[in-house]
Amino acid sequence: MVSSSCPVPASNAPGENPPHAVAKARYAEIADVCGISEGAARVRVHRALEDLRRMLLPTPETPHDR
Repeated sequence: MVSSSCPVPASNAPGENPPHAVAKARYAEIADVCGISEGAARVRVHRALEDLRRMLLPTPETPHDR
């Protein structure tokens, strides 16, 4: 497990911590650690989340094994 170097925001006040800025920093960090582009990191995170959803919430017509 890789711990994040991004600090936890001290404030959730509107405008002080835009979620897209935090997400962008996380994708940049993932890309740097994995040695891939930021776009590739976004794709891999998206696919991993899809797989996790399938495993945790299988539907009758969708097997949970990919």
